[in-house]
Amino acid sequence: MEEAESLVESKDWARTAARFQQLQVEWQAFGRTVSEQDRALAQRFRAASNAFFSSRREDLTDRKKVWTSNLEKKEALCARAEQLSASTEWDSAATEMKRLQAEWKTIGPVRKNKSEVVWARFRKAADLFFERYHHRHEIGLATKLAEREAVVVDLEALATAEDVPADLRDQVQHLRTTWSRSAPVPVPGMKGLQDRWHVALGALLSKRPEAFAGTDLDPVAVVQKMEKLVLRLEALAADQERAMESAPKSQAELLAAKLRSAFANNAMGGRPSDESKARSAADALKDAQAAWHRLPPIDGPEARGYSVRFREACRRVNDHGRRHQSHGPSPVSRPQAEPARRHEPNPEPAAV
Repeated sequence: MEEAESLVESKDWARTAARFQQLQVEWQAFGRTVSEQDRALAQRFRAASNAFFSSRREDLTDRKKVWTSNLEKKEALCARAEQLSASTEWDSAATEMKRLQAEWKTIGPVRKNKSEVVWARFRKAADLFFERYHHRHEIGLATKLAEREAVVVDLEALATAEDVPADLRDQVQHLRTTWSRSAPVPVPGMKGLQDRWHVALGALLSKRPEAFAGTDLDPVAVVQKMEKLVLRLEALAADQERAMESAPKSQAELLAAKLRSAFANNAMGGRPSDESKARSAADALKDAQAAWHRLPPIDGPEARGYSVRFREACRRVNDHGRRHQSHGPSPVSRPQAEPARRHEPNPEPAAV
């Protein structure tokens, strides 16, 4: 009896409840109460038991409210962490995810049968984000590559369409602008996309030349530009070859030519030296190659012929530059002749 009354204020709910149950079994073993004193003791024992279990029920009710509130808070953190797990705003998302992890530690317990479930959910979202964060550079490249491919697919669809859209020129211009403004993607897959882009644009220009008349994509105008570049380089190569044929051959003649070049450079109004001519030719070759690569990719016998002639002219100019390096007074850096990729590498956007 005295032990029961001493346990009424205990907050060790599980252990005390078990002890009260044992005391109740022991009490029942005494048998039926027969005297007034026995009945009074039984009443005191029941009062002590009722007081303890009533306090236990009230505490459990309060704890359930706290558990429910804590569970709601943790589920809110889980939902936010799951949103962040797919984010590509790497720095801001990483900072917020760390804040969520810190906040999680400040939230109290939840009901035991919910604790592991909600924690596993939160941890899964956090682990997923930081795994992606670790590979963020690869993910960024893959995303950019996917964006580039989407542009190529749209251009290919226009190139193969049977019906000509009324705004074909505008659509192509929009795709060219998007393509040129997209960030570079230094991955192997980009080479294949560039080839597909050039093929699709070339096919579209060959199939619908009238849609681009009067624009920078006009096949007729492009062929004219190709012709001018080819003639310019062929003339440059011919000048260099004539100069090489008239150049001195013996060592004495080479020495005399170097002395004349030096005197000419020092004299007022002297003629340009061989070295300055070579440098000028190298710059002209570089400019011609850049202009050629800016041309839209067009197909056809005439365009293919100019492409062959352009590559040959580049080779001739570059060969002369190498010969000058081997015989001249000082080497001059030269750009390497690049084989023209069909007709054009990376088209730049222009008003259509």
